[in-house]
Amino acid sequence: MFALLLLGGFAHGNDPMTIERLRQDFTKIVAHLDYDHDGRVSRNEWYNAPELAVPGAMAPLSASDRIEKKLFAIGDFKNEDTNQDKFVTVDELVASREPIFRCLDANGDGMVTSVESAASKNKCMSAKKYR
Repeated sequence: MFALLLLGGFAHGNDPMTIERLRQDFTKIVAHLDYDHDGRVSRNEWYNAPELAVPGAMAPLSASDRIEKKLFAIGDFKNEDTNQDKFVTVDELVASREPIFRCLDANGDGMVTSVESAASKNKCMSAKKYR
């Protein structure tokens, strides 16, 4: 799940990514994790999240990998919960990715193509500390 959360849905093949599409992707992820259906992900929901927000997208983890994932999840939740209300929302997930999105959008047209993403990914990931 957490690798997917890094850039939302930046892997849409040849279709360019937009902020709206990013929002749609995160809406699906939050809906999948939001067991009480209140529109936000609590710390408990986050920590007990399935291995990936998209069912079947990852092989089962080993015991040591599960421990590592849990430790990462705790720190990750704190970073994603930008207003520190103990919940993560779609708005927080999108807002924390907008700077990297803007960096990847080399021509400023509001869309990130696979070419732009590949060309700027390393520069944008190292330049923006959003974690």
